[in-house]
Amino acid sequence: MSSSGNVMAAGDRTATPDIDSNIAESSAMGRGKGKSLDEDSESENDFQARRQMSGMHPDSAWAEQNVLTFDGGGVRGYYSLLQLQKLMEYIRVVEEEENSKSDKPMRAEDLSSFAPCGQPRHMSHCPRFTPYLPCHYFDYICGTSTGALITIMLSRLRMPVEDCLVEYENLAGSIFGNPRLFHQAGKFGAIRKKNKFSTTNLEEAVKDVIRRRGEVANVQDEAMLISTPKGLCRAIIVVNRDSTEDNNMRWDTPWIFRSYDNFYKSNKPLHHGRSQRVAPQDFDDVNAPRNAGQGTRFAAWKVARAATAAPLYFKPLEIALDDGEIFRRKKTLFRTQTSAISSGGTLTRTGSAANNNNNNNNNRQQDRTRSTVRFTDGGFGRANNPAEEVLRELRSILKSRFKRIGTWVSIGTARQAATSDPNDPNLVNTTLLSYARLGDPEPVHERMVGESAKDKFAYCRLNEVNGLPSVQMDEWLPRGSGTQTMETMKNAFASWAARAENVAKFQKCAKALVQNRRKRASESKSLWERYALGKFYVCPEDDCIYDPDETWHYRTTFLQHLKWPHMKRNEAEIEAMLEQCEYVWEYKPPNY
Repeated sequence: MSSSGNVMAAGDRTATPDIDSNIAESSAMGRGKGKSLDEDSESENDFQARRQMSGMHPDSAWAEQNVLTFDGGGVRGYYSLLQLQKLMEYIRVVEEEENSKSDKPMRAEDLSSFAPCGQPRHMSHCPRFTPYLPCHYFDYICGTSTGALITIMLSRLRMPVEDCLVEYENLAGSIFGNPRLFHQAGKFGAIRKKNKFSTTNLEEAVKDVIRRRGEVANVQDEAMLISTPKGLCRAIIVVNRDSTEDNNMRWDTPWIFRSYDNFYKSNKPLHHGRSQRVAPQDFDDVNAPRNAGQGTRFAAWKVARAATAAPLYFKPLEIALDDGEIFRRKKTLFRTQTSAISSGGTLTRTGSAANNNNNNNNNRQQDRTRSTVRFTDGGFGRANNPAEEVLRELRSILKSRFKRIGTWVSIGTARQAATSDPNDPNLVNTTLLSYARLGDPEPVHERMVGESAKDKFAYCRLNEVNGLPSVQMDEWLPRGSGTQTMETMKNAFASWAARAENVAKFQKCAKALVQNRRKRASESKSLWERYALGKFYVCPEDDCIYDPDETWHYRTTFLQHLKWPHMKRNEAEIEAMLEQCEYVWEYKPPNY
């Protein structure tokens, strides 16, 4: 909440017209509209300095985009969070050291990743937590499978890692703590067609987290979209899309759920010599991103549901891409019933399950014209380590000389190499073994080492390569609480984190990330307030030429708006209006 008591969604609406960009900010920070450098009496050096402060200079800290990726791994996502928690602890140490060296050090109680901005209320629901948020150090947080759940909590819900650990524990208990006795993934899979875990439990557990931890301004929390406001940490979630090409079913085609737009511009020239902006499937371009275009407009819980639809464990998810409805097909003795679940969760019947002949005809016509896609867990395939898919996506975005990858942290789940059981040669065991081998994350890591050297960015992999043989991806013991499983992971992690080579990794990553954050905060107050707090502005003037719901994402662009067209000149009046018109992300208090 701002000091004036304003609470609104952090800029989810359409951005300011014609000046909502860093380029506009650079002109707002010293060059008059329409003036040359000479007319404005500003030297080229001064202009370049201002340009660097605006984030549009290659040497700016804003030019370096930091990336965090999570492997898939079922309950072992808890192990991934332990690694991230340790990294944030090292970050805290470095932040405190840098603060002590400062000419104007902050008080210890005021230190946080929001600095120099103040820390908002109710950021954490835990009695003890590290006040340093991953979303302040990473521009892109990405994941697949249960790593996608972590991604949503860290990026879209902007949570501290300690809160994520608590929520993950609750999620795992609800989802993995109550397996069915007989199921497809067990020894009787050939005769028992039920999935191992309840899909309903999964959906309700994810919705509960979003309801409790979403932004205050989201009235319909369950329908909170995965899309993130401009200027804030972004989310990339990798899933598998079942597709039929040339009559051959491909079950592991990666699909990207992105929280932002990616209108990919191809390098394929048109007749007049300019490149074209089209969907990548319309031309042969190996560098094209997956399913480029408008960002995902689905509810966050649906994206989480698609990302965790592991074969044999949960029902796959079928979505109508034109409006985001979910379809579940249920076979009956005489016909197939198709149930559509809308964004609000309302269950309706379509297709052959309609109530009368007219509805049947209408819905059959509708089904013929709608595009539905079936999604499954990206962890059951080559994207279990999503780093390569994310790199492909970022290469299509960061093509400007002003943006590049800075530090990349890839976090694993201590997955053990896949081995077969000679005493269990049944079909289900063979199928699961095939999935496991295909989803081995280490070959992707090895290729990423080479790619990082080629693209010249810092790459760090945090993972126990020997695995956790005593913890299976779906094991949660004892049922419900999972205390035994969590204790096993904590003990194994403590041993791994104490190794000298891993301590060095944590320290190196922490120093690079802290240096970048502190430099950003000092370069541009406008950009940092937006990135750290989600701050934006709404014009209060009744005679404003823009629509009442227009928003300005940055302080400098809103200042330009007040000075023109509203012709505000009194500095005290302008400062008062800035305070009156600002809105920020507001966390929900416990038991909201």
